[in-house]
Amino acid sequence: MNIGHNKKQLAGLIVILSAVTILVVLKPKIEKVEFLVSEPLGKRGIGVTYCIPDNIDLLNLDWFLTWGVSTGYLSDPRYVPMLAGNGQRLEDNINALPSDWSKDLMVFSEPDILGTGRIEPEDAAMIYLDVKERFPNAQLIVGGLAFGDSPWTAAFLSNLNPIDHPDYWHVHGYPWVDLKTEVTDRWEHLYNLVQKPIWITEFGVPSADANLLSELLLYMETQPWIERYAMFPCRIVGDEDWFPSTWSVDMAPINWDYTISPIGEMYRDFEVHKINFPLVVN
Repeated sequence: MNIGHNKKQLAGLIVILSAVTILVVLKPKIEKVEFLVSEPLGKRGIGVTYCIPDNIDLLNLDWFLTWGVSTGYLSDPRYVPMLAGNGQRLEDNINALPSDWSKDLMVFSEPDILGTGRIEPEDAAMIYLDVKERFPNAQLIVGGLAFGDSPWTAAFLSNLNPIDHPDYWHVHGYPWVDLKTEVTDRWEHLYNLVQKPIWITEFGVPSADANLLSELLLYMETQPWIERYAMFPCRIVGDEDWFPSTWSVDMAPINWDYTISPIGEMYRDFEVHKINFPLVVN
């Protein structure tokens, strides 16, 4: 939209876009005002659970991940594999990936939790250095932290030389009520510690609250240090042993019959655009 050589005074101009209101009050005469609206930022993805490529297309997503290496997806440019787990599971994932892999590669999934999935920071540092050596051309996205403010991260870094610190990190988050204290404060803690781009590789609203999801999407889209994000789960029965019983199946963007859910429609259609105001005022 262009407004050129307007000889009248413009008392006020209001633009409302994706819940963001920009108010410009101009007193002088306007020679020229130009509005340039960008394309969406291209961050949006999904963690594939019971989904098929058609579902990714249905949601109009930019990328997707699995918790392992799915060889059938390796030729899809949208796919990002993960070296998850430890012991034999981790070794199997490493062996499934071509040694000359030169694309994005995630490392670890919730190593900071207690239980069988935990990897102690000093062990994780050794695994990471081994992966870095085996896949020297890959861009490693490290962490998969359950908690962005976990002390695990600092302990992990203390076992590495600064030159070996990861260039990218990934983290999870699931808000119930308070987005700030439950999720975003923790993510910001991680970013302030590592000062590197962050991927959100698991997020969702367990209550399927659309307003809370809208808040979360707006936050992730507008943080320049959040490079990508992926919703979880994609499609779910609800009785899986890894799916918390207190979570709603309605949080998934794809229904069990492969149709898109209300949450999926919101995820697909949510847009945030950058607005630039090159302004010349006489």
